[in-house]
Amino acid sequence: MSMLRTVVDPAHIVLSRGDQFRLQGVVNRLARAYPPDWLERCGAQLYGATIVASLALTGVVGALWSPWWTYLIPVVCPLLLLGVLPVWLFGREPGCPRWAHPLAIVGDDDAALIGRIVAAMDEHSRAALLRHCPANDGAKVFALWQLLQAAGGEEPH
Repeated sequence: MSMLRTVVDPAHIVLSRGDQFRLQGVVNRLARAYPPDWLERCGAQLYGATIVASLALTGVVGALWSPWWTYLIPVVCPLLLLGVLPVWLFGREPGCPRWAHPLAIVGDDDAALIGRIVAAMDEHSRAALLRHCPANDGAKVFALWQLLQAAGGEEPH
């Protein structure tokens, strides 16, 4: 889980369609600047192969009548391979796009645009999103993007 996530009720965040399109443009520019790498492209296949290997290892361990604690090895393997190692080796969370990283640089114009979008929101929405501003890195933009996607981006009534 992201350390930048907040617990917020997305039903109270209102984002106009125009702001949603502008934010989508920022995300698209980040995605072009930081294209997917092998971890992002092959993540589903890696996950499937790890689960199959884990089940096979469980069968082998069970067939050998090993001590009870050896059953923990196949249980822990997917967590280590899919959750812990990518964070240790690459410094990013599995399942997140490559641009959702603290080292991904957001342009000054895009950061200012996101700041204006957040500043134009109502008080409750702004308070929930201000902890991710200024959105000058990819991790903060991704956290904002997740919160605003959960809100649905509907026009205010």
